[in-house]
Amino acid sequence: MPQEPLETSDAESAETLPTFAGRLEQRLKEIRRTGTPAEIVAAAKDADSAIQARLGAADDGLSAEQRAALLAAKRLLFNAAADCWPGWAVDSPRGSEAELLGALELARRSGQLVEQLALGAAQEGTAIWLEGAFELALGRPDAALASFGRAERRYRDVPAPAQVLLMQGYAAIASAAGAASPPEGAESLDRILAALASDDFEDGKEFQDQLRVAHRIFA
Repeated sequence: MPQEPLETSDAESAETLPTFAGRLEQRLKEIRRTGTPAEIVAAAKDADSAIQARLGAADDGLSAEQRAALLAAKRLLFNAAADCWPGWAVDSPRGSEAELLGALELARRSGQLVEQLALGAAQEGTAIWLEGAFELALGRPDAALASFGRAERRYRDVPAPAQVLLMQGYAAIASAAGAASPPEGAESLDRILAALASDDFEDGKEFQDQLRVAHRIFA
């Protein structure tokens, strides 16, 4: 079912910037529940543009209100993109190339905001991973491999050992998908899954399942 565009009323225009951004984020959540990938991508782009239009200049650094609004924009862009990734379940629709490219654009924009807001290595790693995930879905294993390597380095800086293993797992999948230059000395996916299972990682089981599904879909 077609979704209504994210237009704003006069009353909404009088809201504080964080409230305005939060309202758009909530509206996008509703679209994410029922919308197609194309509708979700379009709505997320509209929301980000509306927030940017209200943001104003920040020549002397971001105010608290501007920062809060950009944090909302970062979240909504990331979540909208993640909803469109076809690697969460084996029976997920693959999505058209245009839809995947649109979602990749959202992921990149979210990553730019992570850097602008200086949110740290962990969030940088997650943003870069999502870009790589869409490159993998688009049949670009070499670009995906490079992104997963960058994300792994960010996670090492945290340090976040479970996420490091997760990125190594995705690198193994990208290599199996036909990357021309797999990393030298890289572990096999089986060894990475075993490493995730052998330590007391909070997300170890979830990461194992995620890698197994992605391998079935993309490798």
